[in-house]
Amino acid sequence: MDVVKKVLAVLAMILAVVGILICVAGVIGAWALNASAKQVTAGALAAVEAYSALGSEAAQTVSSSVGEIRSVVDQMNQTLTGTSGADQAQALASVKARLNETIAPRLERAIETARTVEQTALSINQTLESVNRLPGVNVPTFGDELQLVGTRLRDVATSVEGMRTTLAESNLDQARLQAATNEAAARLGAVETSLGVAQTRLAALSAASADVKARVPGWFDILSLVISSLFILFGLGQFFLFKAGLDGLRRA
Repeated sequence: MDVVKKVLAVLAMILAVVGILICVAGVIGAWALNASAKQVTAGALAAVEAYSALGSEAAQTVSSSVGEIRSVVDQMNQTLTGTSGADQAQALASVKARLNETIAPRLERAIETARTVEQTALSINQTLESVNRLPGVNVPTFGDELQLVGTRLRDVATSVEGMRTTLAESNLDQARLQAATNEAAARLGAVETSLGVAQTRLAALSAASADVKARVPGWFDILSLVISSLFILFGLGQFFLFKAGLDGLRRA
C-alpha cells in the first residue's frame, strides 16, 4: 500500500512540474505574442489609412474632372437650345469640338483614375479581412461605394458614345442629340453623388482605422494580462499539487 501511495505521490509531483512548466511557457508566450500582434495590427491599419488617403486623392481627382465635364455638357445643352438654320451648323461644330477635345479625353482620364479607386476598395477590404481576424479588432469593410463610381462613369462614356454616333449621322436629329446630352448630364450627376458618398466613407474609414490603431495596444495588453493571470492561477494549483505529492511521499 505504501508503494502505491509513493507512486501516486511521485506521479502527482511529475504532473505538477509539467503543469508549472506549461504555465511559465504560457505566460512568456502571452507577452511574446503581444508585441508581434501589436506590430502586425498597427502595420495593417496603417496600410488601411494609406489606402484610404490614396482613394480620397483619386476620388477628388475624379470629382474635379467630372465637375469640369458636367460644366461643358451644360454649355453644350445651352448651345443646342433654340438653334436652327445657319446657327445650327455652327452650334453642332462647337458641340463636336467640345465633345472630342474636352469631354472625351477628360472622361477617359477620369475612368482610368476610377480604376485606381476601385482597386483601393479591394485592397482595403483584403487588409481589413485580415485585421478583423485579430481579437478585439472590428473595422467595417467597404461596400460597393467605390466600385459604383467606375460603373457610373462607364455609363457616362456610353452616353458620350451615343452623342458621337448621333453627330456622325447624315440626317442629324437635334432632339435626339439633346436627349443624349441630357442623359450624360444626369449620369454625371449620379457620378458626383457616388463620389460624395465614397469620399465620406473613406474619411470615416480612415478615422476608424486611426482610432482602432490607438486602442489596439491597450486591448492586447489586457488580453495578455488576462491570459497570464489564468496561467498563474493554474500554476498555483500545480504548486499545491506538487506540495501535496511531496507531503504524501514523506508520509508514505
